[in-house]
Amino acid sequence: MSQIIKEQHNEQINHIIDKNKKLLIFDMDGTLLDSMGFWQNLGRRYLESKGKAPENNLEKIIESMTLKESASYFKTKYNLEEDVETIIKQVLDFIEDKYLNEIPLKKG
Repeated sequence: MSQIIKEQHNEQINHIIDKNKKLLIFDMDGTLLDSMGFWQNLGRRYLESKGKAPENNLEKIIESMTLKESASYFKTKYNLEEDVETIIKQVLDFIEDKYLNEIPLKKG
């Protein structure tokens, strides 16, 4: 059974990769883009954009949480009207907007 799965996986990869093209992988966050500060303060900035005053130790509270756990925490703690899935989408849309409009290239 595992051999069949491996063969299917290899077939899918071969379908995706064009043998005549080279693939490049870029480490964008913190390497090419100066984005680390945006990620570190994402929860705070999101809540402020919703008109909420985040607690002083917010980053410490959510640092080990998943995005879903953080969204659930935001909903409960800050009485957000949106459901958890909507909050997740809004947070992702929020950071996407920052990438498109605010996050600068790193110097050098």
